[in-house]
Amino acid sequence: MEEVTLAMLRQILLGRTVSRDTAVLPNNGVAQNLFTITGGRALLTLLVGEFTVAGNAVAATMRWQHTASGGGAVSYLSAASASLSSKAIGTLLGLSGLDTDAMLVSSGESALIGLTRYPILRPGTLAILGGGANSTGSVKYLFGYVPIDDGVEVVAA
Repeated sequence: MEEVTLAMLRQILLGRTVSRDTAVLPNNGVAQNLFTITGGRALLTLLVGEFTVAGNAVAATMRWQHTASGGGAVSYLSAASASLSSKAIGTLLGLSGLDTDAMLVSSGESALIGLTRYPILRPGTLAILGGGANSTGSVKYLFGYVPIDDGVEVVAA
């Protein structure tokens, strides 16, 4: 019998994963594109951000959003987060899967509860939308998905 490796186990649990390099959080009212979905529908299994540069002491908020290709309407995947003021390196951002829940924010480097519901995303763009004051924090992202349709691909934007 073949031994199950960590990479195999991750793929079984999360599907495919795509990472995006760190970037400064977007300004108020600006959507920062993170991932592009093409070729069909994708079941979202993981969406997490991690502060790589601490945020400054301003009342910035963020929320997850998806915009379907071809001029589709914006769908918010979360409500706005609590303030991201002075968040430390290692602080995690996440998604519950319920669009009325606030963006999840860990306390420092503590654990973060992941998805409890799994959104199905059509081809389009997944972004983070800035709110409130402008933060200097920088965040890297990881997106996990299972292709529902043949030919689905997700790439960092």
